Amino acid sequence: MSAERFFRMRAGGIIRRENRILLIECFEDGYGLHYNLPGGGTQRGEPVRAAVRREVREETGLKVEVGRLLLAYEALHPDIHHSFGLLFECHVPPGAEPSLPAVPDSFQIGVVWVPLADLKTIRLLPDIGPQLYAVLLDEPEADHFAQHTEQP
Repeated sequence: MSAERFFRMRAGGIIRRENRILLIECFEDGYGLHYNLPGGGTQRGEPVRAAVRREVREETGLKVEVGRLLLAYEALHPDIHHSFGLLFECHVPPGAEPSLPAVPDSFQIGVVWVPLADLKTIRLLPDIGPQLYAVLLDEPEADHFAQHTEQP
């Protein structure tokens, strides 16, 4: 409990192709196999949409056009950090294919297309998969704000 707690603003991209979504496949000690949306922390003074373009390119190699805001989320990790994220719909040029960067983060093991329905069952961090699925299907009861608290 001696870790310094901090706040982080995050920006991410939601890239769909047919009935699939692009995710970063990860493996980390303590978390095991899980998936993340392409994205990351904003830099000081960086506009959020610029951060989405930068982060998606860094993690997938794709140049994207950033569209509408689809989901905002808050993630609380007790004694570690508190983050707030904005997830935007992103569009890629026809024929563009994603790939891991030459030197990915140590926990990143792949860039994969996952069926949208799998969002309800896979381990997506933060744990917003079912809510994201409802938003992507434009379900009337879908809440465009998600909250996740990680258990210590």
